[in-house]
Amino acid sequence: MNKQYITYQEKERLKREFVHKYLLLMIIIFLIYMLIYTFIQYNNFLAYYIAGGLVLTSTAYLIARKSNSLDKFVRCYFILSPIYIIFIMVYFWNVSVMSFVWLLPLPLGVYIFFPTKKDIIAFTLYGLFIIIAEYIIVYFFSFSLTISRQSIVLTDTLLIVSNILIILLEIYYTDKIRKAEFFLQFEKKYLVRTKNSESESYHQLFEKIEEVVKGKMLFKDDKFNISKLCIELDVNSKYIAKALRANNYSNFNTFLNFHRINHVKKLLEESNLQRITLMYIYTEAGFSNQSTFNRVFKQFENMTPSEYIAMKHG
Repeated sequence: MNKQYITYQEKERLKREFVHKYLLLMIIIFLIYMLIYTFIQYNNFLAYYIAGGLVLTSTAYLIARKSNSLDKFVRCYFILSPIYIIFIMVYFWNVSVMSFVWLLPLPLGVYIFFPTKKDIIAFTLYGLFIIIAEYIIVYFFSFSLTISRQSIVLTDTLLIVSNILIILLEIYYTDKIRKAEFFLQFEKKYLVRTKNSESESYHQLFEKIEEVVKGKMLFKDDKFNISKLCIELDVNSKYIAKALRANNYSNFNTFLNFHRINHVKKLLEESNLQRITLMYIYTEAGFSNQSTFNRVFKQFENMTPSEYIAMKHG
């Protein structure tokens, strides 16, 4: 597995880990609020409403753990969660406006998952739309909520502490995810440079291989192999094989036979076939026997040596 893939996987793992911890934190916050409105402030309506939020968040947590498309899930969550918060803001409008604090983590959450300018602007406008919708709803509807000063302080304090924890969680994972993205970009640039550098090195090595094999006509030796070429060039066979593959030769034998067949064709064109034999020609090119020569020749030219001779000298 290459480093780039590992870095990408690390980035995705951090995003998924953040979603899981965020939803667990929200479940705990909802549970605390539900207990407050059930046993301390005795507001059954709010207790049931928050219990509904607890159920929805728990369901979202289970979905997030199994979801393959995390970005789509998060996008849906960012759209739906402010709608749930609208009622809370309307309900507490006459006694406290601190419920607006629930909207503060939204921009940072968007930045973590959708850092493009387009998404940030879109979700910022969506947040403004929620606030405007809040004012319109309050203009037509209001709740006469009787609540003690002590209860307001308790719920507002919990609200501030909860959102501080959420924002700290976002900041922590923003830093880690951005580091993963930085290394991902670094790996991409490094791999491109390395790939280009390796490609250039293999091209230079291939030119040396061609120069030695063709210049010294080493292919004419029927015992010539990659080990002898390694000694000739003082290069490891692994690099020779990579240089050949980089230049479209599947292996050393293919490269060697290519030059042998080219030499055979040159001899066939230059020689008087009435005076020399075919055996002389293929042994001169480095083939040790006729069956191998016939097979390789047909492999490269799509015809037998006899057919080739008939075509050229017919």
